[in-house]
Amino acid sequence: MKNKIIVVGFVLYLAIFSVATLILPKKSFSQMENRVLAKTPVFSVEALIKGEFTEDIDSYLSDHIVGKDAFVKLKTNMDYLLGKKEINEVYFGKKHRYIKKFQINERQLKNNLNSINTFAKEQKDANIYFLLAPNANLIYQEDLPKFTYEESQNKVYEMVEQELEENITLVNPTEELMAHKKEAIYFNTDHHWTMRGAYYGYKSLMDAMKLPVMPLNEYESSTLKEEFFGTLYSKAPKSLVKGDKIQLFYNRNTQCQVGYMNESILSNRLFALQNASIKDKYTVFLDGNHPLVRIKSNCDNNKKVLILKDSYAHCLVPFLTEQFNQIYMVDLRYFHGDLGEYMKENKIDTVIFIHNVDFLANENSFMWLK
Repeated sequence: MKNKIIVVGFVLYLAIFSVATLILPKKSFSQMENRVLAKTPVFSVEALIKGEFTEDIDSYLSDHIVGKDAFVKLKTNMDYLLGKKEINEVYFGKKHRYIKKFQINERQLKNNLNSINTFAKEQKDANIYFLLAPNANLIYQEDLPKFTYEESQNKVYEMVEQELEENITLVNPTEELMAHKKEAIYFNTDHHWTMRGAYYGYKSLMDAMKLPVMPLNEYESSTLKEEFFGTLYSKAPKSLVKGDKIQLFYNRNTQCQVGYMNESILSNRLFALQNASIKDKYTVFLDGNHPLVRIKSNCDNNKKVLILKDSYAHCLVPFLTEQFNQIYMVDLRYFHGDLGEYMKENKIDTVIFIHNVDFLANENSFMWLK
């Protein structure tokens, strides 16, 4: 009798849980995962025969299961308590630091360097710089869990130094960042560097370009009130994690006009403060990812620069408004136009790549340089 009660109770639980999943209102976007959720599958005989309909049903139920975020956090807590130090390629490091696992796709890295070199040959008259930012697992190796094997980011730097065209100046800010590692230069819950860390990357870049910089302590600063739980936390959320604080630095005398998507959207701010209320608070920096962003500053020169970048550039580019009157920022993941023609049309003769090591070693968007 006792076993029957347990079985009936379990069946009722599953039934109620399944019905609730089906009838409760559905979200179209997951703040936790920062992605669009699966839509309700549309039935067709053809999709059923191909097996696509059942796959869509599985994806839909997986995305919209009641209490999914709470279950994911519960599982992460249990795994952590059982001694697991890595979940979804994220390490639970010392000092409450999340650290992204680093891997090298050597074939992709070589293809990327080939694309960059081809671009450099075509733009042989341009001044080209490559700021390659290390990730936190190089700067804070001592915070990785014991007995963790990580591919060395220094291997990437060595390959880049050997294979980049001579007319590209490589900027490695690792030494500068190491000198300031006791400061908050990387987020604890996110894979990006902070704006403070980006400043030291910017300083290394300006040293290579032989341009002056304003000391960091001469900038105005403010800190967002809301805590920031970044991408790494979303992959392995657990209890008792303290969120990051986002600090902004700005020069009160610098005025800018920012145009997104060929200037169809205009703003007079480098910081999208309205995004402080959403989960992905890193998008306060230049409103996150856009194919094309153009920035005009009141810098008293006519210098122009093309920035080819990943999201590490978002909190660094505001500093560049001190040196360049016009900044053209292109994300090759979304912009697939003719860069050579774009440079001619806008009379740009300086190019700066701003990417992090993980992006260069694994991302395939550099193919659009060709």
